[in-house]
Amino acid sequence: MSDRNWIEVRIDHLDELVDERDPTPSPGKDLNPYVSEFVLSWARELPSDLDVGIRLHVGESVEDSRAAKAERAMQAAFRYETGIEERKLHAMFREGRASLAIGLVALAISIFASEAIAADEGALLIVKEGLIVAGWVAMWKPIHLYLYDWWPIRREIRMYRRLAEAPVEVLSLS
Repeated sequence: MSDRNWIEVRIDHLDELVDERDPTPSPGKDLNPYVSEFVLSWARELPSDLDVGIRLHVGESVEDSRAAKAERAMQAAFRYETGIEERKLHAMFREGRASLAIGLVALAISIFASEAIAADEGALLIVKEGLIVAGWVAMWKPIHLYLYDWWPIRREIRMYRRLAEAPVEVLSLS
């Protein structure tokens, strides 16, 4: 027995695999959102260091050509989702670079303005310290993005890639 973790999906008909609302021709169809979410929820639960596979238990007899088409459709759908997440990550880093530039300019201006205020007590001291705090607050978004926000997207990309490369077995229950 292999170390492969199988995600077991049961459907009555192979046609239930694709989303009927998708207007594109068959090979490019989106997966049925219920099937997709079921597979994703199990993939998130499985250990990431072990191989994963998808078994479709279908309540009808399925020819080999339709089974191969279903495998390609599932893998293509997860490759497509990988691309969406990769574009999301690139957009986040592009926004992060802009936020970092704005934050650094704001921080530099606030430091220079703070240094220009020659006060060691009173209301001007509050303004002086407030400028420093404001400068660092301007850096909050890029710091948060580069330290924390990108990890969940990167994890989703790895999961989608893993599913796109997973073998798909179609088993007829009838």
